Amino acid sequence: MNATMNRMTKLLACLFAVLFAGTLAACFSAPDQAPAGTGEEKISIGVPYDTGFVACDSYEEGPAECGFWYGDPIAWNTEEYGVIREGGFLSTRANPLSTLSADVDTASYANLRRMVFDGYGVDEIPAGAVRIEEMLNYFTYDYAEPAAGERFSVTTHLGPCPWNPETRLLTLGFATARENTETIRGRNLVFLIDVSGSMDSRDKLDLLKDAFAVLVRSLGRDDRISIVTYASGEELILEGARGDEARTIMRAIDRLEASGSTNGERGLERAYEVA
Repeated sequence: MNATMNRMTKLLACLFAVLFAGTLAACFSAPDQAPAGTGEEKISIGVPYDTGFVACDSYEEGPAECGFWYGDPIAWNTEEYGVIREGGFLSTRANPLSTLSADVDTASYANLRRMVFDGYGVDEIPAGAVRIEEMLNYFTYDYAEPAAGERFSVTTHLGPCPWNPETRLLTLGFATARENTETIRGRNLVFLIDVSGSMDSRDKLDLLKDAFAVLVRSLGRDDRISIVTYASGEELILEGARGDEARTIMRAIDRLEASGSTNGERGLERAYEVA
């Protein structure tokens, strides 16, 4: 009896999945027209685009209808943060081992700086955006470099704990040898840049242009720079420019403007061809 019930349950689950997938497929393959209907209550499922959005509206009366809406898209919230689970206090007597990563994240500091510049209030900043370890790792510290033959150095500092005078705080700093970029030459750098409408922002395309101005200062005559852009289509705007041709490179970058949709696939193909 149990085996029969399990088979029935699996069959019903599979049937539901097929019907659900078929409904979505029907929605997003509909012709380019705005959804029609007379009911006031509706549930919208939308996929945002740069110039509009695909929407499927299910009305109280009549079947679900879908289409492509032009104009202003829905105010989609695509900024999400995963739940941070604090490890809490662990006694080193019971937990003497720990791990650390040599590849650190630093995004939280720049993200919070963006919010402050955009006028966010303290109560408007999502708690998940505040990641202390990423803010600490953003900065460069004057740690001693590793000795000859060592992969990294360890700098320690032991001091009193501000909130518990009966304990001490130990800070461990790790550093690898600094890379001498002056000796690196003969690089073939191909940049694929998104110039679709969603990049029209001070912290996107404008920031990229500023970053390129910093990059070109580290390039030399033996380096080569190529740039492919993509939006509704793709375009090769610079091919094999010498690294010391800073004016040529920046002229191509400064001409970039954000508009159109996002044909990322063709852009990737073109960039690989150039590389």
